[in-house]
This record gives sequence, structure tokens and C-alpha cells, in this order.
Amino acid sequence: MPNPQIQTSTQPQIALQFAQASDRWHHRLIIVANDEATEFMSSAEGTPEEEWPPSPPLQEATLHELPEGNAILCVGMAGKSHWSAAYSIEPSVKGQHVRADLACLQKEESPSAKLGCCYNVNPDWTVKKVDNRVELAWRSLRVVLEPESETKLSAAEHQVFAEPTQFSTSPKVATRWRFRISNES
Repeated sequence: MPNPQIQTSTQPQIALQFAQASDRWHHRLIIVANDEATEFMSSAEGTPEEEWPPSPPLQEATLHELPEGNAILCVGMAGKSHWSAAYSIEPSVKGQHVRADLACLQKEESPSAKLGCCYNVNPDWTVKKVDNRVELAWRSLRVVLEPESETKLSAAEHQVFAEPTQFSTSPKVATRWRFRISNES
């Protein structure tokens, strides 16, 4: 199967590209402006030996064409836990944004490491936490990550973290976190 990709239709465009490496799919976010594509963020992946990798271990990724736009649906597992993710293009005030909706069905009550996802930010870009948002900027380009319910965003010098604020203590109920990635150039 070719590597799945989705992209917003507003200018500049944000593209989300998936590629398989080792036992899982990693993804990168690219902004396309004036016929120039620049990667601004990529998922930080773990290894097959890690029960709690820095990002969900997505082992299957499938592109789905939906009436309202395209979505990439993913599933995977590590240790005793199962992950799922859906990335889609959705309408926003300024055109469209990429929406990430992730979940983990953990088989132990409290993970031994951080549950969530981690992104490495291109070192040319600046990273700034403003209130509950994370802003990324380079030249005249600006991308904003905004949490949705039960999600917290944080940032380090060249990393962004999205994690749930509430955790399921039941091995039958998944922990979920969601966020949006928007172009604000």
C-alpha cells in the first residue's frame, strides 16, 4: 500500500504524510507555501522493545475517503496496550485544519511512562507555549496546535507533547486525547 497522506486545501497547505519504518508508521507534518514544502514537525517514535513509547506505536495505517474529506485511521500495540488514531481534515474558521484523535486501551492501571504523543520540531522553527496552545513559527509561516477536551499540550525547545488530562483506570475503557493543527500564516 502507498504511504497515506492528507492535506488541507487552504493556502498555505498543511500536509500529513505517513511512512513505514521498522514495525510502525511514523508521520510528519509539512507546510506547503509558494510551491515550497517545509517539514515542521515529525512524530517521535519508540522502539519495538518499549512498552510505553513516546508516541503511539501505529502498526497499520489506512487512508479513508469520506464524504466530508479524507482521514487516515491507524491502530497498533505495544506491551499489553492497544492504540488507535484518526487524523482528518476538518473545516475551521480560517479554512481547514488537521485533527488528531488518539486513544490507548491500557491493560495496567497506571502507565510507567508518559501516555500521549511526542513530536520533534524542525530546529529552524521557534516553539512557544501560549496559554493552552503551542505556536510554531518560521519566517512568515505560523502553525498553531490547540488541545480539545481532556488534552494538555506542552512544549520544550524542539519538542511538542500532547497528552490526556484524565486517565482511564479500567482495562475496558480507553484513555483519549485530541488536538488540532492549524495554519495561521
